[in-house]
Amino acid sequence: MKRLVPCLAVALLLVSITPAVFAGEMRTVEASLDASCTTRNGAFTVPPGTTAVNFSATMSSPWRACSVDMPIDTIGFMIVDSNDKTYYTYMQYKDGAPPMIEGNLNTLSLGPGTYNAYVQGGLDTRVRLTFDVTAGKLLMPE
Repeated sequence: MKRLVPCLAVALLLVSITPAVFAGEMRTVEASLDASCTTRNGAFTVPPGTTAVNFSATMSSPWRACSVDMPIDTIGFMIVDSNDKTYYTYMQYKDGAPPMIEGNLNTLSLGPGTYNAYVQGGLDTRVRLTFDVTAGKLLMPE
């Protein structure tokens, strides 16, 4: 019986640190150029054995330049990994032209690693990303 207790403790420890702990977890990451035009990147990590899926984004901006009180024409954001590989880019135009999009946020699936969301635009431009972290392998788009 004495041998069983340490084995049980090790088994419980292993279960508590497996990727299944992250299954179904929703995360939110924000990136911005704040009211002082200081860049605040949205860093996030996808843990080993998990995948980030079901991305959605909400952007906001007063469409004002940082250095002078003038309007800006575009705002946007991108998601890149620690090697600066871009996975998604979105640019929105103030004049209502169709946005420039590279990648598909609806099918974006990121494997384990460190990523950053970067905002492009003027003062108080923000993006809020939400996504789910699921246990399992990277899902490849069809």
